[in-house]
Amino acid sequence: MARPGVTYEDIAKAASQLKGENKNPTIEAVRAILGTGSISTINNHLRKWKQADKQSKSLATKENIPEELIAIVKGLWEQILLSSETKVEKIKDSYEKEFTILNEDLAKYKANNQRWQKMFNVWQQEKVKLENDKSTLEQALEFTQKENDALITKQDGALKQLSDKQARIDELNKLNKQAQENLEHYRESQRLQRLQDQENYAANLQNLQTEIKNKNNQFDVCRNELIDSRNQIQQNNLIIENLTRDNKRIKAENTSQNNSIKSLENTLAVKDEQLKTQNKELKELESKLKLQTEEYIESKINIKLLKQQFDDTNKALEDLTIKNNLLSQNKWELAEEKAKLQGQLKQMQEMA
Repeated sequence: MARPGVTYEDIAKAASQLKGENKNPTIEAVRAILGTGSISTINNHLRKWKQADKQSKSLATKENIPEELIAIVKGLWEQILLSSETKVEKIKDSYEKEFTILNEDLAKYKANNQRWQKMFNVWQQEKVKLENDKSTLEQALEFTQKENDALITKQDGALKQLSDKQARIDELNKLNKQAQENLEHYRESQRLQRLQDQENYAANLQNLQTEIKNKNNQFDVCRNELIDSRNQIQQNNLIIENLTRDNKRIKAENTSQNNSIKSLENTLAVKDEQLKTQNKELKELESKLKLQTEEYIESKINIKLLKQQFDDTNKALEDLTIKNNLLSQNKWELAEEKAKLQGQLKQMQEMA
């Protein structure tokens, strides 16, 4: 680490010490007192001190002010100025460092705020998309339910038609049975009258066989319709089962989508809280920055007050100078009066 060099205050203090001892403040003498410092540095500071000392002597001679008073006031002023400048530099450095740190923190929080805002917008878009998907699924579910209801209504109609056809088949079976019974009864009656009404019986028998054939054909048609109705019912049952399965699947997907939406809403709430916390910390940093700025302004005011005190000291020094001049003038007048009185006294002694 480099050794710190000597300052003007060190040179001025050593030179004043040598002057107080009635010694010539040379470079070698000053360096002997300080024990350190380069010749060029000591020479520059010593030249400034000699110029300042010369100005003080001229001021003391011109204003008839004691050099000791000039030296004391000058020392006080240099100490006040040095202390003020040192304090100002320290306060300035401290405030600049804190201001830099606060700006960095502010930039970081602003960047985080922008990043959270982007994430919040993405989540909002995802939420809107999920809500649209949910609405679409709900519409599809509603449409499926309507189709299911229509198929159930259609199934009820088919079942009713099947019931009507079954009733018709039963009625045809009843008619066929009745026809069979009538045929047996007719055969029995015709058997007793066969010899008498053979020609009429043959004709009636042919008619009856034709009618039975027609009835059998009708029965076969009804049986085929029944089979077709049963097949249609089975197909409708399969369709209903598939629709029920799809309905359950859609409900499960809807439940999963709702859970995802709730999870995203919870995550969004957490992110909102984090964003509020970040905004709160940002406000605290801004308040801290404002307080630091107020302290910096207060330090400026204190420096201004110190300067005002220095001006007051200079004014007091000017008043002392004026009073000293008045005292010198009074002293001179008193000396003239004393000389006059001594002359008068001498004349009176000579006369006596």
